[in-house]
Amino acid sequence: DFLPPLFSWPVRGRITAGYLDAAYVNVFHVPHRGIDIAVPQGTTIRTVAEGIVYAVKNGGAKGYSYVIIGHRDGIASVYGHLSKSFVKAGDVVSYGQEIGLTGGQPGTPGAGYMTTGQHLHLEMTKDGKHFNPLTVLK
Repeated sequence: DFLPPLFSWPVRGRITAGYLDAAYVNVFHVPHRGIDIAVPQGTTIRTVAEGIVYAVKNGGAKGYSYVIIGHRDGIASVYGHLSKSFVKAGDVVSYGQEIGLTGGQPGTPGAGYMTTGQHLHLEMTKDGKHFNPLTVLK
């Protein structure tokens, strides 16, 4: 029997920018296709579901670092502003597995320039189309 994936929170914290948040557009002038979860720099990030690591981008000292994981049923998750990654492309990951550490503090490695503080940026897509992660996180 096919069961759809179950999703859990990658970190626990307060949401500081919601999906398609109008305030975000006013600051950065682009749509916010995810949610931002405020947590201290270096907080452990866990997968939202089992899957396969599709890509790991190390943005270095000034760039944006992220991990993309493909899940069943055409769903993918993107974890952004990572200060450290524990996985590489092709890795099979289990539900809740540790995949990296959060970042987002302006000027720190992996944060990129579109950040105002320490947090995890989480995006989710189904068949390549963004959707609000809050609709599936339990």
